[in-house]
Amino acid sequence: MSISKSVAMPGPRFSLYYGALFFAAGVQLPFWPIWLDSKGLSANEIAFFLAATTWAKILATPFAGTLADRSRNLRALLAFCAIGSLCLIATMALSHNYWLLLALQILGFALFQPLIPLGESQAMRAVRQSGMDYGRARLWGSLTFILAVLATGRAVETQGPNVIVWVFCAGIAVTGFSVLLLPLRSGAASIERRSWLSLLRHNGFLWLLLAGALLQASHAVYYAFSAIHWRSVGMSETLVAGLWAEGVIAEIFLFFLGRRLLTHISPLSFLAIAGIAGVFRWTVMGLTDSLLPLAFFQVLHALTFGAAHLGTMHLLSDLLPEDKAASAQSLYSAAVGATMGLAMLLSGTLYSAYSSAAYYAMTLVSLIAVLVIWHLWIKLGGRLGDA
Repeated sequence: MSISKSVAMPGPRFSLYYGALFFAAGVQLPFWPIWLDSKGLSANEIAFFLAATTWAKILATPFAGTLADRSRNLRALLAFCAIGSLCLIATMALSHNYWLLLALQILGFALFQPLIPLGESQAMRAVRQSGMDYGRARLWGSLTFILAVLATGRAVETQGPNVIVWVFCAGIAVTGFSVLLLPLRSGAASIERRSWLSLLRHNGFLWLLLAGALLQASHAVYYAFSAIHWRSVGMSETLVAGLWAEGVIAEIFLFFLGRRLLTHISPLSFLAIAGIAGVFRWTVMGLTDSLLPLAFFQVLHALTFGAAHLGTMHLLSDLLPEDKAASAQSLYSAAVGATMGLAMLLSGTLYSAYSSAAYYAMTLVSLIAVLVIWHLWIKLGGRLGDA
């Protein structure tokens, strides 16, 4: 396929990229705490590892975004991130030293993380320039996420937790290959040197960062301890994987319908719906470990994550100029990293003390997010508030 045709039909290539990237995420998010647990780390140590990793995004991701906006070879930057991450994470499998494991994880995940916002910036560019349906490209990431969760859950049951790191590395390797096929920005890099502060002063941008970061951080207890907690109350790895997969299946349906829904519901309304859904979801998860209500409310992942993500991506695209897309996406990722880092630390302390009642703190985070979204709505004066 010629370059011109690949640019004209970007959907399949971004679908492949998202599929590879989120296969890796489908291993890392639910099962990485289990792998760290198999290394002998305590709940507080696991929380510290996860928090330190998200803090690394605060520095690495905005820096990568600035490089991307100024780079004439974005493909090389993405390939470097993938290959470097692969080498560092693979080395973790051979180490048993606490501080070496921590250093390798921070560096490896700091290189892996920019692959997401840099890819998102180019995907939203394709949405603007060629009308690509973002939701239908992104849903392939969710499909492979489910595949990774189910396959890894089964592999852990049959082969033990040591397999987790190698399946994760396989996902990173395929992501690196998919970078070579992406229809990336070509031509001269951005010449104008706007600072991060100038972006933060852009009308509504700071409040959007805060709202999106709070909505994502409300998942901290879920991401860090749901798999461990469900196993502790007698659920098998396959059942744990099934619960995670159920939430992502609901997310896929939302992504599939996203473009149509956005013609009737504004991106800001998507954010508000996500916050309200979080209040209900995390409250129920704090109240019960029974399978039936957990399975029922896992469907709300479509809203707490899916609606929050779609709303944020479209608002970032609408609010900011295209030549700062990578920087804006990277600042958003850093904001999520900072907020998630604090939430992860809090989750470790709360889960150690109160078990599943730690979810009530996530209910509070969702409530605060709703208040921030209301302020953003007022700040924009109704602009972008209509579908």
